[in-house]
Amino acid sequence: MKVWKGLSGKIEESIITSGIFDGIHIGHQALIKETVEHARKRGIPSILLTFQPHPRSALFILAERERQGLIERLGIDIMLILDFNKIKDLQPERFIKEILVEGLGLKEIWIGSDHRFGKGKEGGIELLRNLSFQYDFEVFCMSDVTSGNERVSSSYVKKLLSLGEMKEAKKLLGRPYTVDFQVIKGAGRGKEMGVQTANMDWPGIFPPRLGVYGVKVGLEKKELDGIGNLGRRPTFSENKLILEVHIFGFSGNLYGKNLSIQFLDRIRDEIKFSSKEELSAQIKKDIERWKEECIKI
Repeated sequence: MKVWKGLSGKIEESIITSGIFDGIHIGHQALIKETVEHARKRGIPSILLTFQPHPRSALFILAERERQGLIERLGIDIMLILDFNKIKDLQPERFIKEILVEGLGLKEIWIGSDHRFGKGKEGGIELLRNLSFQYDFEVFCMSDVTSGNERVSSSYVKKLLSLGEMKEAKKLLGRPYTVDFQVIKGAGRGKEMGVQTANMDWPGIFPPRLGVYGVKVGLEKKELDGIGNLGRRPTFSENKLILEVHIFGFSGNLYGKNLSIQFLDRIRDEIKFSSKEELSAQIKKDIERWKEECIKI
């Protein structure tokens, strides 16, 4: 997959899907798969058109590298990232004509029912259909994907993450909520308490509810069980958002290594303890509780 930051020359013909694609949930996946399938049938490139920064000034669910990796695995040929601040005042008619048609050779566009574009979000499916005759392209609007009685959306995924509902979030994402990190040097308190941890700065993405989670750790093509604490370490009067992960049965040096952390289920809230000893005792209880859950899984 090619990643373009801004238009890189003209394309004669293409099939496009356009949107924010925050989280690449199962609704996004369905849209992307249709785009890829139709492009392959016609023998022309599939393009995913998206925007940075987030048009609503919100935090993304995924880091950009992880988002790109998921999109590439779904088969998109070109991921085009436009600078939202440079195009936000573009009239929707000009967006269609200058970017989609003249720049990208639009032949089909696949969008969700809530897709809006152009200055003041004035553009939508009705305008696309009105101009499709003039510019000779087809418009396809995907029906909403639902989970239970809820429409699958990035906002709903974020709501579940903010509640720590990882099992429900997994249903909407089509995979466990996963974040990739590089291990940094910590204060060494875990080792002092007999519980070695890998420490990671939380990236600038939307965080789940703070607390302790049962996790699966991807390390050098292996998946290992463990627990993770996402929080600000109130027992030690700190404020920086950190993920600390204890991998069951692992004692090697992880500094500088890249880990992939799957958040499987929430164990408890982050708590301020009165002493390091009280914290240590609770961590050991958390470990035993999740080990029991791992046996059931």
